[in-house]
Amino acid sequence: MDAKPPELPPNLPQDLRDFVECRTTSVAIKDGPQAWVGVPDGAKGFLSPGAAPELRIEPGGSPEAMTIKVGLGMFSVSLPATIRDGRLSIDTRALPWLAPASIGTAITTYVDSLNAWFAANGKGLALPEFGPGEVVLRLVDVPAS
Repeated sequence: MDAKPPELPPNLPQDLRDFVECRTTSVAIKDGPQAWVGVPDGAKGFLSPGAAPELRIEPGGSPEAMTIKVGLGMFSVSLPATIRDGRLSIDTRALPWLAPASIGTAITTYVDSLNAWFAANGKGLALPEFGPGEVVLRLVDVPAS
């Protein structure tokens, strides 16, 4: 099976779309509301219409580690993530027990698809670079496996 790009939301910012589609080699993701991040159906009843998840990606305890923090209304979650050998990994075991299992499955499936897409294009992720209120992700060439 040939790798195909992961499904992207229609309102994804163009710079992030270009990065995921391997048309650019870097993107800065700024902290703050992210209208393009989907809200699980089960949470929509608890939120005001148009509520956007607040995203913050912070350094972890090592150069390849980071913490992805997502806040939505009164809910928040922090997910550990790493970039090793050009591949992103997000540990969904940190999702709260009341989160539907489908959320963890969707995150894992998306990350696997993203990693496969990058690899099919001879790309991988470099270690994240953190600046004030943002993280910069870069694509680097990786040898074919």
